[in-house]
Amino acid sequence: MIKAVIVLIFANHWLYEVESLPTYDTKNECIKMIHAHLEAIPQDILDNGLGVHSTECVEIPFPKKNPRREQ
Repeated sequence: MIKAVIVLIFANHWLYEVESLPTYDTKNECIKMIHAHLEAIPQDILDNGLGVHSTECVEIPFPKKNPRREQ
């Protein structure tokens, strides 16, 4: 499972980290969705100082089985 992490910057002063749920199967799928969402940001919001500081697709390992539950 892979999740997207985007750090937005506003007015060259404020940083906001936004994370998706870990719902992507591949990093390519994650990257495509990041691009799609960023392209959908309205131009007036960008003109008012919103920018992208960084983007990343992070792999989330599946939880390990609890050995106590198998007994």
